[in-house]
Amino acid sequence: MVSQTIDDLPTPALILDRAILDRNLKRMSERLRAAGVLLRPHLKTAKSVQIGRKAVAGHDGRITVSTLAEARYFAEGGFTDILYGVGIVPSKLAAVSALRRQGVNLRVVTDNLAVAKALRAAATNGESFSVLIEIDSGAGRAGLPRAGRGRLTCRERTRLTAAQTAVG
Repeated sequence: MVSQTIDDLPTPALILDRAILDRNLKRMSERLRAAGVLLRPHLKTAKSVQIGRKAVAGHDGRITVSTLAEARYFAEGGFTDILYGVGIVPSKLAAVSALRRQGVNLRVVTDNLAVAKALRAAATNGESFSVLIEIDSGAGRAGLPRAGRGRLTCRERTRLTAAQTAVG
C-alpha cells in the first residue's frame, strides 16, 4: 500500500475532521435552541445531504441554499422546507414552480417590486409562491427602501402590501 500525504491528494479535495464538525454542529444547535431561535442552516459550503441531515438533527429540517441546483439536490435528498437565499429573478420562476409542485416548500426572496409583479403573473393555474420581501435595515445595501426612523413611507407600505397580496 502506497502512503499518501495531503500534498498527494488531487485538488480540490475535502478534508473533514468529523469530530470538529460534530462539535460545531452541536454547539450551533444548542445555542440557537437556548436562544429560542429556529435553525435554518445555510448549506452552500457543505453541499452534502449527509452533513445537512446532521446540521438539522433535532430541529424541524429547514435549510437555506444559494442556487436552484442546490435546492434540487437537497430536495432529492428529502429536504422539503428550503429557502433560496438569493434574490429571485423571473427567469428562474419555472424551476421554482417545478420544485414546489414536487412538494418542496421552496421559499424565495425579493427586494424588487417588478419581481413581485412577475411572481404574481407566474402564479397561475393554482400555483403559488412563498415569498420573503427584504427591507433595507438602514445600511443602504439591499432591500426595499425605508424612510425616516426605520419606517416605510405610506406609499412604500402600500406597494409592499400590494406585492405581498399579489404573491400570497
